Amino acid sequence: IIVRGGEPGIRRCVGLHGIDVELVDSHISGCWRLGQDSQAVWINHGNGIRVLNNYLEAASENLMTGGAGAAIPNESPRNVTIVGNTFTKNQVWRSSPHQVKNLLEFKHVRGAIVRGNVFDGNWPDAQDGTAILFSPRASNDASPWSVVEDVLVENNVVRHVSDGIDMTGEDHG
Repeated sequence: IIVRGGEPGIRRCVGLHGIDVELVDSHISGCWRLGQDSQAVWINHGNGIRVLNNYLEAASENLMTGGAGAAIPNESPRNVTIVGNTFTKNQVWRSSPHQVKNLLEFKHVRGAIVRGNVFDGNWPDAQDGTAILFSPRASNDASPWSVVEDVLVENNVVRHVSDGIDMTGEDHG
């Protein structure tokens, strides 16, 4: 799969929701929409989701789990595998209003493996410029059961970012 956003922008380039879903060997770039958050990959519910060997570029979060209220009560993204990907921001966005946030953000997930990825190039803008952010919550408290638990992060490369890994109990907005 090759997905390229652009003017006026794509808010969410790929939504992965379901059981045993994979995104493999794809190039996802240019994901942004002026004045709104944007993601290259967004996972809001499902089980056994794998994101393997992709190039992921988005203004807000390159990959985010959770964030919106779950349509199914007590549903959680589960057993998410993120391996061998490149997470980066388009450097042109440094001089324009693209709401740059984090490379990988977990707002709601029960079980994830993050292994062998490259997190490269993030700066303070709409948030702190963090490579990997753990921030358990949903928009407008729509899913009070939101948690981030049982996450393994190992053998990744983090470079050219303002913050490496941040764990918080408060949403930055």
